[in-house]
Amino acid sequence: MTLRRATAVVLGLIYLLLWALVFNGATSLLALVVVPLVLYVIIVVGVALTKFIGIKPRESHFESKDDEQPGN
Repeated sequence: MTLRRATAVVLGLIYLLLWALVFNGATSLLALVVVPLVLYVIIVVGVALTKFIGIKPRESHFESKDDEQPGN
């Protein structure tokens, strides 16, 4: 398992633990677990909406090193 995947699993388990604490009465943690969930929903809806409308992502304005001509 890669480090990135292991980190995602550990953070997911911590998030689930926080939800379990909220359901067992730690209401002070409610904002801590709701805010990331709301942000995730907003991002997913935004991406789905742009795909539905047909908006294409902007192209990069930077030139790659392959575009440089020799002698410049």
